[in-house]
Amino acid sequence: MKIKQLKANEKGLTLVELLASFVILSIIFFSILSILNLSAKANRQSEDMMDATYLAQEEMEWLYTMSRDGKRIAKDENYRLETSTKAWKTYTKNSDLEGIVIKVKENDTNFPMVRVLIHVYDEKEPEIVKAQMESLMKWGQPNDAS
Repeated sequence: MKIKQLKANEKGLTLVELLASFVILSIIFFSILSILNLSAKANRQSEDMMDATYLAQEEMEWLYTMSRDGKRIAKDENYRLETSTKAWKTYTKNSDLEGIVIKVKENDTNFPMVRVLIHVYDEKEPEIVKAQMESLMKWGQPNDAS
């Protein structure tokens, strides 16, 4: 009879119940925290990709303007000739944004039709292309054949 009275008078939680609830709440908290962390990382990567794509688009529009005016990439002081093969010339240009490099590849073997390929890189990770665009442009007749 005394045991029944003791059980009837229990009004608090035992230490085991408190520890179990603390563990369950901790698991839920850290799960939500890891989901928020992954979401922030995905947002950062998406923002980097959008910025690089914008730079590539802006560069493509600039090259289109140059092609309409008949100006050659080699004559523009913003571009440095990096490599030159029979088919491709690769130019490098530093972006206005710090740490971003734009590479422009030009294939003018079928001039006035010029194939242009733009790659946007991060200086810290030059092997990873952040954005890429390609176009075939009809280049205006240049003032001099360079």
